[in-house]
Amino acid sequence: MARKLYRKLMDPKDALELLLNEVKFINKSPIGSEEIKTANAGGRIASKNITAKIACPNFQSSAMDGYALIAKSTKEASVHSPLKVNKNEFIEVDTGDYVPYPFDCVVMVEKTKQNSDGSITIFEAMHPGENIRLIGEDFNPGEIVVYEGQEISTFEIMSLLATGNDVVSVNKKPKAVIIATGDEITDSYENIDKNMYFNFNGPAISYFLKENKALVEETPILPDNIEVLQEYLNKYSEFDLILMIGGSSFGRDDYTASILEKNGKLLAHGVYLRPGKPVILGSINKSIFIGLPGYSAACAVVLDYFVKPVLNMMSGKVEFTKKFPVSIYKPLTSSSGEEERIRGQVAKVKSKMYFYPLTRSSSSVSSLLYADGICILEKGIQGSSEQESFDFIFWKKEDLSENSIVVLGSNDPLLPYISSKLYKDFKLRIVSSPSGSLSGIVSLKDGLCHVAATHLFDSETEEYNIPYILKYFDKGDTILLMLAYRQQGMMVKKGNPFNVNCLEDIVSKGLRIVNRQKGAGTRVLLDFEMSKLGIKPSQILGYENEVFTHYAAATSILSSVADVAFGIQYIADFLGLDFIPWKKENFELCICKDNLSDPKILALIDLIKSKSFIDKNLNFSGYDFSDTGKIREV
Repeated sequence: MARKLYRKLMDPKDALELLLNEVKFINKSPIGSEEIKTANAGGRIASKNITAKIACPNFQSSAMDGYALIAKSTKEASVHSPLKVNKNEFIEVDTGDYVPYPFDCVVMVEKTKQNSDGSITIFEAMHPGENIRLIGEDFNPGEIVVYEGQEISTFEIMSLLATGNDVVSVNKKPKAVIIATGDEITDSYENIDKNMYFNFNGPAISYFLKENKALVEETPILPDNIEVLQEYLNKYSEFDLILMIGGSSFGRDDYTASILEKNGKLLAHGVYLRPGKPVILGSINKSIFIGLPGYSAACAVVLDYFVKPVLNMMSGKVEFTKKFPVSIYKPLTSSSGEEERIRGQVAKVKSKMYFYPLTRSSSSVSSLLYADGICILEKGIQGSSEQESFDFIFWKKEDLSENSIVVLGSNDPLLPYISSKLYKDFKLRIVSSPSGSLSGIVSLKDGLCHVAATHLFDSETEEYNIPYILKYFDKGDTILLMLAYRQQGMMVKKGNPFNVNCLEDIVSKGLRIVNRQKGAGTRVLLDFEMSKLGIKPSQILGYENEVFTHYAAATSILSSVADVAFGIQYIADFLGLDFIPWKKENFELCICKDNLSDPKILALIDLIKSKSFIDKNLNFSGYDFSDTGKIREV
């Protein structure tokens, strides 16, 4: 079958407007209301303004434990002239008790003295209404307690019940169905092979829909068969929202747009949004239809951009998107013809909020896990200059931007373990962006991070890190905190099928390598070893092929796109590769002395010194922790 192009490619804002107008057109904005017990209304959306039926409180009551008195009878009381009040001139009350007329004030029990004859002595004059909760102090009958479109939560339930609302009117939950398609998708890990993917999008989307007030059904995974897809669309024609996973691009077996165009209304097929371009928007019968991209990051952006506003309109929820200005810590390039939503983390460094991008791949699942939210590059912007300000939208409920330690430069598998321990003990985390050791030092100098992770070998002095740091900092401005010694070397497939023992073997056998980026400590060491042997970059196939982490280097071998990669022994052993050792290196954290008073940095230093982040259940092969936590003056 010939591949088809997008049928109705359009601007995402225009597409969203068309979609929401369609929700109104099919009379699902909202879909209807129902009355339920207030005690069961948590998480529901009020369908109208809900007013107080009774006052709160609905009688005058004591605000304190004490004695109810008549205020004018106490006017002579003072510390210097205490007043005795006979037992027939007051009543004892607890907090919340009804205070009957003619009593009009309450003296706190701790400000009185009880006498043996049943009287009390008071030491200050009282005024009418003192320590009395007045009728309607919180709410008067007819006052609005909950607004139309407001979500009912803990304190809404409390206030509604306090004002006589035992039953409330809420909007019905939209009924949504998830139809997963694809001959390459399975619900069983046992069925996974090189041509099958587990259906990890489906359950995640189901949770997203439930979080956004929908009742959800999921179909079995359907084959790429147009008759079967049509059958299921007919089966769920009475649902409010139909989501189809996959089938939204223009691949050979993507039939969704054709079905919608023939049997319903195709509003958009493709939008100028990255990731998320291959989305299908429309309606069929009385259902809103959204075809989701199969790639996870693209799917997540579509859920946020299109699905969430539709569910809000159907459920009647009023919600506003908060945007915060952030500075992107490094220049980015983007297509001028698309709006781009970049996943990343945010952190405050020296009173300024920075955005640290994660991978921009549409298929990346990890970027969704680690992202605090998205930074928006509007259509027409081809990129950002360094530290230029852009809008950021939080996705996560927890804001850790001021509890983050930003570590730029090299990457190491130990950093997530340190971050995990910091989070558990101090509610802190590490934000890292692998950019290479030298780049980390420059970023530290420019005030873009708290810590630079580095393992740079200087060929002239044969010393690690200090010669490079002194190119950017004055002597005495920084310290180096030892994380660990690591074993660097070459990684090859299990069994070393090409019998690689040295760099010369790569050249003589014409093997493919994957390199690290310029400025990375591993790249610096490779160049040093090559120069000693007189090997030129042009002699090595793949020298210009760069990746940013040890894991990426190792997985290039597992994916058979390289024969040899360079990195640390731990990664090779962990992923089942063979390892040819080169050199033991210092992996250290460079910290400005000006930051040593920061409680976050002190917590990091103390943790590393304690070595408590080292998981005793793991075999950190190639690591030497003998000097972990030691500090060198630079």
